[in-house]
Amino acid sequence: MIAVEVVDAGVARAFGALRRGLVAAQRAAWATVGAEALEDTIPLVPVESARLAGSLVSAPGATGVEISSDVVYAGVQNFGWPARNIAGHHFMDRAEGVIEDQAPVELENELQSLIRRVGLN
Repeated sequence: MIAVEVVDAGVARAFGALRRGLVAAQRAAWATVGAEALEDTIPLVPVESARLAGSLVSAPGATGVEISSDVVYAGVQNFGWPARNIAGHHFMDRAEGVIEDQAPVELENELQSLIRRVGLN
């Protein structure tokens, strides 16, 4: 760990604002990533009644995003059930791919925006 003493009051305020804004910036980035994941995943969900597609939600947090459904058969539709001859559609794999691809981009965008807002650019 490195200890740094900042003596300039303006720089100290900017670093304080940066520290306070980090969690909000991360949540904003994860919210964007989650929305993009849902947008790309919903068209891949098998449609009988549209209940499953309508049940998918994105829950962003400070360190990630979770895409989930409260429909009891969501897991069967995603992974399949070989004993019942139900093939998996693996639509959540697409959500995972979008998250992996977009997370670094969105996190960088939000952090750069925060750095500019607090005057540390």
